[in-house]
Amino acid sequence: MRTLMLTRKTIAFASTIFVVMILASASIAEFSPDDVIGMWLLDDGNGEVAKDASGNGHLGQLIGNPQWVAGKFGGALEFDGDDRVDCGDIDGVDGFTGLTALGWCRWDGGDGGLTAPARVVSKQDPNKGDKGPFSLGSGWNAHKLTLWIHFGNWAGVHSVTNIDDGEWHHVAGTYDGNSLRVYVDGVEEAESNIGKVTGGSTPEHVAIGSDGFGREFWKGIIDEVALFSVPLTEDDISGIMDNGLSPLSAVSEIGKLATTWGRLKSR
Repeated sequence: MRTLMLTRKTIAFASTIFVVMILASASIAEFSPDDVIGMWLLDDGNGEVAKDASGNGHLGQLIGNPQWVAGKFGGALEFDGDDRVDCGDIDGVDGFTGLTALGWCRWDGGDGGLTAPARVVSKQDPNKGDKGPFSLGSGWNAHKLTLWIHFGNWAGVHSVTNIDDGEWHHVAGTYDGNSLRVYVDGVEEAESNIGKVTGGSTPEHVAIGSDGFGREFWKGIIDEVALFSVPLTEDDISGIMDNGLSPLSAVSEIGKLATTWGRLKSR
C-alpha cells in the first residue's frame, strides 16, 4: 500500500512539473485557476453544447443554428446573425472588481459593416433595466472593438483598429480596478481611467455571439473565448493569442485538485 501511495504521489508530482515546464517554454500568461471564470475553446466539433474548459461547469447551449467550423486553434463556431451560445447566469462575473474578457473573432458581415452593436461575449441586456456587468464587441463606435462595463453608470473604451475587415482578430478588454483597456491582436490600443468601481449584477446570461436576451448578433466566426476575474497584462494577452487557451485549461483542471497554484510567470 505504501508503495502504491508513493507511486501515485510521484505520478502527480511529475505531471505537475511537466505542465509547468510546457507553460514556461510556451510563454503562457500568468494566472491562477481561481482567476478563471469560464473558458470555451469551441473545439467540440458537433452537438448542441460548447464545453467549459475551465472546469467550472458553465456549459454553453447553442441557440439558433451556429455551425461548427475550423477556427484559429482547432474548431470554432460560425454565427450567421441570428444565433448565439447561452452560457447561463454566471455569478462569477457579477460585482467584479477586476475583469478580462477575450476571444478570437472574424467579422463576415461585409467589409466595414460593423456600424451597429454586435457582441463577441457579454452579460448584459438593457431591455431588462438591470444593465448587466459587461459587454465586449463592436459597433457602438463604428468598426472598433469596444469594452463596456456598467456599475450604476456606463463606461466604455474603443480600439484604434477596425475589426470588421474580414480578417481574424484577437480581441480583449480588461478592468484593473482603475482603468478600462482594450487590446487588438495582442497590443493595447486604448485606456480609459474611470477609478475604482464595482461591476453591476444581473440575472441575464453570459452569451457568446449576442447579448443575453438574443439581440445584437455577431455575423462571422468566434473562437477561444474566456473570462477571468482579474486583469491580464498585455504580455499575458499576447501569450494567449500566440499559444491558445488549451495550456491554460490544462493547468486549470489540475489546479482544481490543489489548494493553490500561485501564478505562473510569463517569460
